[in-house]
Amino acid sequence: MPAPFPAALRWRIVWAYYLDGLSHAEITRSPLRVCEKTSRDVVALFDETGDVEPRSSSFSPKALNDDDCTAIIRMLVERPHNTLREHFRSFCRERGHRAHI
Repeated sequence: MPAPFPAALRWRIVWAYYLDGLSHAEITRSPLRVCEKTSRDVVALFDETGDVEPRSSSFSPKALNDDDCTAIIRMLVERPHNTLREHFRSFCRERGHRAHI
């Protein structure tokens, strides 16, 4: 996996978009040498967070606590006909995070 772009480059993309008024296509053709998707992603990150630092990876599963374990048992008892995949999706939706079950 490639390393993230330097913060100075990410800030320059935001400046080019907002201060210089360049479109994402124009940024792609500029000396910044980034693709249009990168330009869109950096500007979207800035719009959402007000910063250009990449988010930490939230794909790693979280450890289960006692409340999570109780919720899993409750789901299994209340809906015994569901598949494990359905239980997993329901758990992630209810708890708001992924977990390794």
